[in-house]
Amino acid sequence: MSEVQTLDDYLSRRFEPVDPVSIEIPVPPQRHVEWWRAGPAAPGATVEDLVSEVAQFRIDVAEGASKSAKYRRLVLAAGPPAREDVAAGPVFTSPETVDVWIHEHDAGPLPVVRCGDRRDFERCFHALAGRCEPVEVPVAVHALYLAGLPNPTRTRALHNAWLANGGLESDWPIEMRRLKTEDRTTFHDQVVLVHDAPYAGLDASDVDPDYSSDEWIERSRILRLEHECTHHATDRLLGSYRLHVLDELLADLMGFTKATGRFEAAVFLAGLGIHGRDVTPDGRLWTYIGDMDRAGIGDLVDVTTRIAANLETIAPLFITDDRRRLRRLLVLASDGMDRLQDADWPDRFSTRIEADEKRRMRP
Repeated sequence: MSEVQTLDDYLSRRFEPVDPVSIEIPVPPQRHVEWWRAGPAAPGATVEDLVSEVAQFRIDVAEGASKSAKYRRLVLAAGPPAREDVAAGPVFTSPETVDVWIHEHDAGPLPVVRCGDRRDFERCFHALAGRCEPVEVPVAVHALYLAGLPNPTRTRALHNAWLANGGLESDWPIEMRRLKTEDRTTFHDQVVLVHDAPYAGLDASDVDPDYSSDEWIERSRILRLEHECTHHATDRLLGSYRLHVLDELLADLMGFTKATGRFEAAVFLAGLGIHGRDVTPDGRLWTYIGDMDRAGIGDLVDVTTRIAANLETIAPLFITDDRRRLRRLLVLASDGMDRLQDADWPDRFSTRIEADEKRRMRP
């Protein structure tokens, strides 16, 4: 059983500090992107190609599936598929609404699987995030960033190429370690799953009275992609991504400023299910508190509310389409929640941004 975390411990969450001036932006693509670009996300590729190339979709979702012989053989051991495994039956309820593409981003491109039907999003969630187990998918979840997803099809192809080029079977484990050291996505994927729905269950009128329902759905898609790509950015550049309120603050700041041109504290808090000092039973906040002592929820809400107000103050610095957005995110992420809540933090942040950008412009 996990030990209960105090509020102070929860607020101490930090990312690895980096010098944003030293980061190459856009960040070069990782190895897995090339495979997706030539396979399931290639021009003209179909949903059938997705099912054929991603072995997890050829395993029925069921209790114990992740421990089954078929899962071990197809996914974990990357063994050759048996004849009965290749001809997968219908996987998606509405395959015509399933799209796969490569989303370009300054933190590095990512493959995206979008589902128009909630049932198909849950099928993807079960197959990939749940390792083919029927895990619960919270009703408020409509997008997911997945890292470390085994790709047995690519592993098998690399293994066969190694042998064909004269490599020895006995040396393959050493070669695998070398390739993983070069790029951690050599044998594993990083993928974004997205379902079209109003972001965080908010109505269009909650965000902007001028938005129609259709416009808010479209902006929600942009918001979700930027939100999940922000998790990708902190995972890749800062060494961490967790289900934590700090991660959500950063991701929603980036998402809302990208999709709507602003970040409003009240809208952000409503999206977490926060109303005053109360949290709705199905609020997103519960997803991000982990093992924190529930007695500290009210204090966490207070801290989150102060931080959201501070982010609203500095949000104009992120309303730009150039690469400064990502560099400024890296600066912001270097502070934990205990600092972000301070009344003078917006001024200190603006000063740091100005100093870093002057330093970057020096010859």
